[in-house]
Amino acid sequence: MIKTTYRGRELKILKSATLGCVKTFIGGKVISHADPVNEVIALDALRLIIDRIDVNGVGNNPTYALPYWYAPGTFDTNHAGHAIAPGGACVCNTCLSCPEKNVPRAVVGSCQHCHLTEHLHGRQYTDLAGWHQWTAPTPEQTKGRMLARRAAA
Repeated sequence: MIKTTYRGRELKILKSATLGCVKTFIGGKVISHADPVNEVIALDALRLIIDRIDVNGVGNNPTYALPYWYAPGTFDTNHAGHAIAPGGACVCNTCLSCPEKNVPRAVVGSCQHCHLTEHLHGRQYTDLAGWHQWTAPTPEQTKGRMLARRAAA
């Protein structure tokens, strides 16, 4: 088993029940149940994917639109649940074909992990953060949300 953090993402590689294969996780989410490689090769492959995702930027990776591929606090989500740059849009085919869902749903002062304000938050559950308390948005999220709000007005 390999368990490490790489660029803000928690990576875990386990031996699979299938002989000669590994099971890969990012942020607690299963990526693959049976990759036919060893642990080191699987870890290197995940690192290469994360490097490519970071170069392209949040919301510009149609194949990797789900939030667990990104470091916490660096993105918001649209109504389809895809990771987008704060105040931005997703470029996957699903989101491009449904523009009404491809808009930021975050309120300027809402939680870093979900879209509720501190007043309404309490303890919440999300697929990304699990059970969490209200967490202030990052400066990057606040700036993007403010820009999106101005553009919508």
